Amino acid sequence: MKKSWFKSIALLVLALTVLIGFIGCNQKVEDKTTKSFTYKTYTAGDVTFEMAEIPAKGSEISAFLMGKTEVTQKLWAEVTGTAPSHFPGFGWPVESVNWYQCIAFCNELTKKVNGSDAECVYYTDSGFTTVYTDPNGTSVYKRYNAKGFQLPISDEWEHAAKGGENYTYAGSNDIDKVAWYSGNSENKTHPVGGKNPNGYGLYDMSGNVWEWCWDASGSNRIIRSGAWGGLMVFVLLRFLPSTLLRIRSPPRGACAWFADPNLIRNA
Repeated sequence: MKKSWFKSIALLVLALTVLIGFIGCNQKVEDKTTKSFTYKTYTAGDVTFEMAEIPAKGSEISAFLMGKTEVTQKLWAEVTGTAPSHFPGFGWPVESVNWYQCIAFCNELTKKVNGSDAECVYYTDSGFTTVYTDPNGTSVYKRYNAKGFQLPISDEWEHAAKGGENYTYAGSNDIDKVAWYSGNSENKTHPVGGKNPNGYGLYDMSGNVWEWCWDASGSNRIIRSGAWGGLMVFVLLRFLPSTLLRIRSPPRGACAWFADPNLIRNA
């Protein structure tokens, strides 16, 4: 049990989420509706990816877009030119990336899609003069009025994961229909989108890979979702591992995505 838990923590993944304001940028965006789900398609170099529309939650959370799937290794390679994952495959979620790498990725994705850094969210200084690009970890400042790709806060992630439904897992009470975890993963990650989506058209919000969030619990950055090597309890929508473990800088990590209103899913 202990070994399985640490293996799953060791392979956290990047998920991209984009807030709705990002739509106003100069970019290629295409509306597409599938099974009552409406997605917007974005292009980064030679790679396209889709974002799902997430409605507002009262006055607490504004509407936003979130990555339909976890960030794939194909998209990560197109944006960063690197291949960090332990389980290789273009259609698989990117993993083995830390929180700082995800922050830098969000900015690079914004530049790639938009053609400039004008809407980049993360900076190295409080005056927002230098866009953050360091994957090795330095101080990060968030420009809240920017509309580029960014990590979701934990509450935004949970709102999106619930999908407007009242299930134990993201999209079902039957874990095997929506999640890859220790009981069915065969000790590895799986291609994104292989299970059923939740009520907002998001895939793998439970299991497959952990997903980084922007905010922290004390000195620990929050991760959500559960992963391929975790027990059923770790895949529960309400589970917050950073309240139980000290995860300041995992040796291998995940990242989430979103923008205004485009939220990025963690990988």
